[in-house]
Amino acid sequence: MLDIGSLGSAEEMEHGEYRIPERNLLLAILNRAVLDYLGNQAVERNAAKDWLFDEDAAEESFSYYWVCQHLGINADYLREGIEDLKQSSKGSAVKRWYLVRGKREDSLAA
Repeated sequence: MLDIGSLGSAEEMEHGEYRIPERNLLLAILNRAVLDYLGNQAVERNAAKDWLFDEDAAEESFSYYWVCQHLGINADYLREGIEDLKQSSKGSAVKRWYLVRGKREDSLAA
């Protein structure tokens, strides 16, 4: 099962090397792909699936493996966790997390 803690603590992500704009961009790309893969829209889900599971593009810039490598994330481990989440919850847990996260950020901005 995916251990989110192994990806870095929230405090680490708020400070230090995690604040580098390029790293934030790569995290946003990965985040969007996961949300699309777990989402309801077939076109986005299929595009995300192609990106997440394309072994042939591993060395290409901005491929899933390339992004994970530059973020210091074990790509296979993360992909297994994403697939486990999809199978166990049909994505509902992630959708709820995303909605709560958005509301929390909105309230912080106010």
